[in-house]
Amino acid sequence: MKPHYKYTLDNRRPTRTFACPQCGKKSFKRYVVIESDVFIGDQIGRCNREINCGYHYPPAQYFRDRPTLEVGNSLYRAFPTSNIQTNQFDTFSTIPLNVFERSLAKYPENKFACFLSDLFASEIRDNLIRRFKIGTSRLWPGASVFWQVDILGNIRTGKVMLFDRISGKRVKKPFSHINWVHSVLKTPDFRLRQCLFGEHQLAGFPDQKTIAIVESEKTAILMSAILPDYTWLATGGLHNLNPEIFASVKRYNILLFPDLGGFHIWQKKADELKKAGFEVSISDLLERYAQPEDISAGFDLADYFIRREEGFGWAMREEGYPVFWDGKH
Repeated sequence: MKPHYKYTLDNRRPTRTFACPQCGKKSFKRYVVIESDVFIGDQIGRCNREINCGYHYPPAQYFRDRPTLEVGNSLYRAFPTSNIQTNQFDTFSTIPLNVFERSLAKYPENKFACFLSDLFASEIRDNLIRRFKIGTSRLWPGASVFWQVDILGNIRTGKVMLFDRISGKRVKKPFSHINWVHSVLKTPDFRLRQCLFGEHQLAGFPDQKTIAIVESEKTAILMSAILPDYTWLATGGLHNLNPEIFASVKRYNILLFPDLGGFHIWQKKADELKKAGFEVSISDLLERYAQPEDISAGFDLADYFIRREEGFGWAMREEGYPVFWDGKH
């Protein structure tokens, strides 16, 4: 059943704009339901920077992309806080919108955000924070929240992690600093159904654009600035490659970049995805060029671009400067 709602751009509030999903500038007007004046999905709208950006994802295109979407889906309920059901086999819980929004602050205290400041110009850093909706948590001083927001805007959960301010490595001593937002909130009867980290980027993106998938959220964020020709997503774990969590990317060409030591596991998973109808290939780049010490350290793709041990240096452009200097002051 097709939705019968009518929509319009939110032009009655001309000064109210949002960060554009594509360029990151605060020049994005969202669509509202005319009858209720309620915003619909946060990716559905138009960027006012028509020449420099040109992003436009209207409701009509959204529904053409999702012909089976039914009235009552989360799109109209603006980040539901209770269990929702898209079909009889797919029930999951979500995180309240106010919890999510409160985390989008205090970046000077956020150690991962500070680490990004060392790598990239402030404009690039800020765009990455907005694009991936990186949050800040009080669970540990300086901790980050990597929110799992699906293609419909549902906040499935968030992963809380603490990173070292200088190295960008996750803090694992005296214990592994990692937790889930729903666990921290002690939400009763929470039904977790994960999605790919960064999945919300796919709303409005063309089918022909290649999706690059890595294991860690950190790698997806860094690679989005280093190799922006791909749309970067993360599984959040070595064993999270399965048709269920990959459902949102089935219409894309998918390129997998496993961490060192994970190639054979992901190769088997890739074969399973192919049998399920996915267009997927896997890169063995790291396996072919890795040094023994890199293998033992479990390097991932981003590690090679930001590595700075003595005798190695930074990954360099042909022009003779580090890749992350693009746009630096």
